[in-house]
Amino acid sequence: MTRQQGDAIRQSGRTFEVPRRPAGIGYDVRRTPMGSGQRNMADRLAALDGRMEVASVPSKGTTITAYLPLPAGPAESIASGASFDSAGEDVRTHA
Repeated sequence: MTRQQGDAIRQSGRTFEVPRRPAGIGYDVRRTPMGSGQRNMADRLAALDGRMEVASVPSKGTTITAYLPLPAGPAESIASGASFDSAGEDVRTHA
């Protein structure tokens, strides 16, 4: 999926919001089943207790937004620019 102008990762409370506006003309989400790419994204997000929303209008485009909950411990530090490894350790302390 190509990143488009205006896409930005946002923090809303204890959730990261990641909108994407892939190139395309849009479609009717009520009549078109989810494709394998969207199903794969939804499954991966669900495995991390996240979710995905698809908003699309024919001839106008599509926005796919992923919502991913922040981990309980380091959430405040993430907002301040800290990075964490898979064990939840602040990588700045691994000199």
